[in-house]
Amino acid sequence: MNRRSPVLLKISYLIFTFGIFLVGLEYILENFFRKSLCTASSCLIAKELLLLEKNYLLLIALFFYFFLILLLFFYQKTEGTFFRNLIFWLLTAGLIGDTYLIAFLSLQIKEPCWFCLTVFLITLSGTISVFLYLKKEAISSLQFLLALIFGMFSLGLGLYFSSSSTLISTESDVKNATLILIYSNHCPACQKVIAESEKLGLKIKKIPLKDAFPLLKTLNIKNLPCLLEVKEAKVEIFVGFEAVKERLNLEATTNPCYENPQEGGLCAIP
Repeated sequence: MNRRSPVLLKISYLIFTFGIFLVGLEYILENFFRKSLCTASSCLIAKELLLLEKNYLLLIALFFYFFLILLLFFYQKTEGTFFRNLIFWLLTAGLIGDTYLIAFLSLQIKEPCWFCLTVFLITLSGTISVFLYLKKEAISSLQFLLALIFGMFSLGLGLYFSSSSTLISTESDVKNATLILIYSNHCPACQKVIAESEKLGLKIKKIPLKDAFPLLKTLNIKNLPCLLEVKEAKVEIFVGFEAVKERLNLEATTNPCYENPQEGGLCAIP
């Protein structure tokens, strides 16, 4: 089967078009309906841990699939080496980025992010289809090296513009912050604790799960919210809604995670 195979070309178009549809649908649900195609807790925590904002990654994926379709079209019409090299470089960058994302999340959480895996499989299957379509075109060692460099550069650029931060920046922060609350925007109990504590005027340093996840993983803490109380050289830890509520003397009586279990949430960390 040669590179002009209309079947392989159509399959490639179909795969990348499906990628645009899937990622675009997730973007619309996320931004206009506050929903997601993946409601599992693993997907929620993946969103918390992503170095880049989820919306940025979705937009990058949309442009990635769109430009691949565009480049395939131009290559089909011209059979030019320039477009073939761009396709090769772009696919390499996409595979490296997706592989890094899957590996990073696999090391952090036990359960897979199904949406992330689906996007990875779309990219992988599309890459295989395109390479089969281009298999008559010899790829030199230099071209492979350039594609690899381009892929690593793209990954490094993405990490450079990421929004990672530390849990507590200085030792003085620890001394000044008597109460530290680790929370998630996807945890109803966390939002309840924050709202109630603000009503009472409590001074609490709030840390998002994204920045505190390595600490929680080290301490094997599986529930949110998590309250750290610093007492001189000692730190007392309160885990879960009931423990935090009792320590802060909050008026809330019902755990929102149990009150509306059908809504899901990230009260338990997978």
